[in-house]
Amino acid sequence: MSTDATTRYQVWAAIVDTTHELERLVATEVGDLPQRGPLASAAVRTRPPQLETSWRDPGAIGGGVGERAEASAMLRVAEPDDRDRASLTKLRASVSARVNLLWARLETQRGNTQIREALVIYFDERVMASLPEYLRLSWPLLQTDLTRSKTGGSDFFRFIDRALDDPKTPQLVFEVYYFCLNHGFQGRYSNELAQLDAYRRKLVARVEVSVPSAEAAPAETEGNLGKPWPVWAYYLVAGVAVVVISVLATVLSNYRSTEPTEAEARINALSEASIEAAIQRCPP
Repeated sequence: MSTDATTRYQVWAAIVDTTHELERLVATEVGDLPQRGPLASAAVRTRPPQLETSWRDPGAIGGGVGERAEASAMLRVAEPDDRDRASLTKLRASVSARVNLLWARLETQRGNTQIREALVIYFDERVMASLPEYLRLSWPLLQTDLTRSKTGGSDFFRFIDRALDDPKTPQLVFEVYYFCLNHGFQGRYSNELAQLDAYRRKLVARVEVSVPSAEAAPAETEGNLGKPWPVWAYYLVAGVAVVVISVLATVLSNYRSTEPTEAEARINALSEASIEAAIQRCPP
C-alpha cells in the first residue's frame, strides 16, 4: 500500500472512529435522562370550576386569565434543570476534547479548514439528534468555536457551493461533504430530500476514483517472469484475490451506508482490475 493510500485510510479511520466515539459519549452522559422533559406544574385555579348545563362553542369561549394560564402550563415543557445543564456542560467538554484530537490528525491535510467546518456542523447535528428532544436546543454548539456562527444548517450547503466553484478544492473535501450527507446530515433541507440528493450527485461527480490499467500489468511483469506460469497458477491468484477482497468488503460493511463509500469503490475497482489482469495472462 502506498504512503498516500495509507494516509487516506488513516484519515478516514480517524473520522469514523470519532463519529462512533461521540455517539458513545452522548449515550454515557445523558442516556439515563428522560426523553421528554417534565411538565410544568399547573397554575393554581383563580376561580372554582362551574358545571356546564348547556353546550357552548369552544371557539367562542374567551376564557379567564386563570384558565388560559392553566392550559398554557399544562402544554409547556419545563426548561432544563440544574442536572440537565451539568450533563450538557460535561458532555460538551468531552465531545470538544475528542474532536480536537481529530483536528490534530487532519492538520497536515490539504483543505483541512474546509474539512473541519463540514465535520463540526455534522457533529453538532448528530449530537443534537441523539439528545432527548427537550434538550436539543440547549446544546452548546461546537461550530461556534470554529465558524463563529450558529447557522450551520445553512452554512454547510453554502460551504459546499463555495467548494464546488473552486477548481483548487482538494478531493478529500468533497469526500467529507459526501460522507456527512450520506450519513444523515440534513441541515436546512430536512424537508427537501430532493435538494439533498442533488448535492450528493454534485459531490459524487467531483470525486475521482483511480483504477489501475489491467492492460499495463502484463507488459510491466512480462520481462520478470522467466518462464510462463502454469494455467492453474493464474486461476489460483484470481481466487485468492476474490477471497481477500471479500474479507475486506465484510470489514468495511460496518461503515457502509445506502451507497458504496469511496474506499469500497476503490477496493472493488482494484479487485476487478487485478482479476481481469490475471485471467488475461492465461495462455489460450
